[in-house]
Amino acid sequence: MKAVLFWPILLVVVLLDFVTKSLAVSLLGAVPHTVIGETVRFVLVYNPGAAFGFYLGEYSRWIFMALTIGALVILSRLYRSTVPGDTVRTLAISFVSAGALGNLLDRIRTEHGVVDFIDIGFGTHRWPTFNIADIAVSGGAVLLAFVLWGEDKRAAAASAIPLPNASIKAAPGDSVNIRAHSTVNAAATTAAVASSTAAATAAAVASSTAAATAAAVASSTAAPLASGDAGNPS
Repeated sequence: MKAVLFWPILLVVVLLDFVTKSLAVSLLGAVPHTVIGETVRFVLVYNPGAAFGFYLGEYSRWIFMALTIGALVILSRLYRSTVPGDTVRTLAISFVSAGALGNLLDRIRTEHGVVDFIDIGFGTHRWPTFNIADIAVSGGAVLLAFVLWGEDKRAAAASAIPLPNASIKAAPGDSVNIRAHSTVNAAATTAAVASSTAAATAAAVASSTAAATAAAVASSTAAPLASGDAGNPS
């Protein structure tokens, strides 16, 4: 059953995200703590925006709360439409849902924003701080996009199968074959429509992640140039 895979992964990721954020708030401060030299550091940052520091102004908290709830509704529909045994798709939806839920809980709990604490980079070139939920959302979104892209390609190929002309008179013995072909075509058409909708959803998720990443990279590049500050761009 897909639930056996989906729910344990979601709960483990959400719990791991919650525990690591709680430890970050309790133990970390604004001063970076080196983990692997200066390449990997832990530093406490409150992010009022989306993944990797994507910010939309003073109403970011409410905007991203609404967007996250909407995304979770769409993800629940994708989960319900997932056939049992589709492990990769179930895994992808579980990771995205867990990451979205983890950051949503932060926004609900405090107005300061999402707790970020993982800081990686080289010297003054730092990637925006992130957390376990961000890793789950980004990795799951990429995986889900590939899965649904493959489904869309298969559905498009299936819908291209030529149909027998309905006006052709068939012998009595051929009626079963005609009905079978009609059933196959109807199923292929339905699959194509469903897959196209799912692919569009995946593309939107991937686009949002890419936009956040691009904005964060631009921010991390511009910050040192503007102020000479080597600190974290989030």
